[in-house]
Amino acid sequence: MNFSDRLREARKRSGLTQMQIAEKLGITAQSYSQYETGKRRPKAETRKRIADALGVLPGDLLQDGLYPTSQEIDAMKRGAASVTDERRLEIEEKRLSNLIDRKKKMLNISGKQRAADYMDDLTKIPEYRKDAE
Repeated sequence: MNFSDRLREARKRSGLTQMQIAEKLGITAQSYSQYETGKRRPKAETRKRIADALGVLPGDLLQDGLYPTSQEIDAMKRGAASVTDERRLEIEEKRLSNLIDRKKKMLNISGKQRAADYMDDLTKIPEYRKDAE
């Protein structure tokens, strides 16, 4: 199943029409329709907005595995063995990276400098370093 198919299925499960989702996104129904037919592929930020509007995770729309699917999240919550420790770590690292990126966008230049200083301090503490794992 490709992105367009996943997108169409997610929209149908949400109960929204193409027009309704396009209005939520602030785009034309024609533009949205082109995403579902595969004539156009939305940029990463638009994919995130689409996923939010549909109430799904971006990973539910992507094939690349960068995001956990809702099935993986459910399996992890249940503690199911179907999600490997390596995949759990990959998912958690991506989640934290996305969280840092979102928070960073909210900061002005002084806040970004302060965050960088905090991160620099953390890298000096052995228990927080990757090479300590």
